[in-house]
Amino acid sequence: MPKGLIKLLVRKAFQFVFFFFVATSSAQQNPTALFDEYDTNRVKLDLNQLAAPHMEGRETGLTGQKRAAVFLMQELQKSGIKPYEDKGYFQKFALQEIHPSKCVFTVAGSRYILGEDVNHNCNFQNQSVGITGVRFVASIAHMVVAENQEFLALPQAEQPTEAQVQEIKAKGYKGILLLCDDQTNFHRYKRYFHERLLEMKIDSLPILEVHASSIFKSADIKKKRWRALLREGGYLPLPITLESQALGTVLEGENVIAFIPGVSKETVVLMAHYDHLGMKENGEIYLGADDNASGCASLLEIARIYQDIVAQQGPFHKGILLVWIAGEEKGLL
Repeated sequence: MPKGLIKLLVRKAFQFVFFFFVATSSAQQNPTALFDEYDTNRVKLDLNQLAAPHMEGRETGLTGQKRAAVFLMQELQKSGIKPYEDKGYFQKFALQEIHPSKCVFTVAGSRYILGEDVNHNCNFQNQSVGITGVRFVASIAHMVVAENQEFLALPQAEQPTEAQVQEIKAKGYKGILLLCDDQTNFHRYKRYFHERLLEMKIDSLPILEVHASSIFKSADIKKKRWRALLREGGYLPLPITLESQALGTVLEGENVIAFIPGVSKETVVLMAHYDHLGMKENGEIYLGADDNASGCASLLEIARIYQDIVAQQGPFHKGILLVWIAGEEKGLL
């Protein structure tokens, strides 16, 4: 990345974060001069380290991501920035290893192909579901109690929150269909939803994105009727099966967290994600310089400068929590 672009990137990040703190902190006297001393070359070195081939694309749970986490930790240690509450720099989370070929979704006997005809959400687990019908509603607010083994079908714009998923489950539904228009490109998102590492939430429901026209084609009903179902809601007898199998391996990812204490208990969180897409099967590496090694390098330099300000002039009024997260490229885990 050109030196001038790096300098502009870091300066923009510093300006935003610095002026926020000037507006919210009264503990420092004219700290602006310190911001003119940031080390552009150091930022470039950090960026090149995070986006280097030996980081293997920083895929969550794999060797490259862990190398990047160690690198961030070591740089924080060199700068004297402590972990949060002395619990160590790493916040660990579990990932379930899965494979898309282990998921089979059929509607009225027609098999739907993951990443082409249907998308499966991240709540992926061992399951075998048999459905006798689909309940269509225009919004979650119009949902009624399920009478049989049913999926709830919603417009794509009505994608539920986790709390709403639990509400839908409590109503007796076995899964959720998000009905998309025919222009939705499932293949574009295949890597995000169906590859090796996805979080496993046992208590959740499967959520499947599917073209509305495909569902009604499988049901062999006329366009006038399915438009009425989409508009007014209703029940459609329709046999659906969903079988998925996790491979059993549980891997760990790590968020990297550091903390610069303030005078008060109030805290400002600054965050960037350091994971990326890893490697292709042919060995090509997704280096991820812009997404998001650049942001991580900027945040690391911001952390150093704030630490210098605190060392010279005392703490800010608010604490600064610095977070480098993994899992962002795996469906915003």
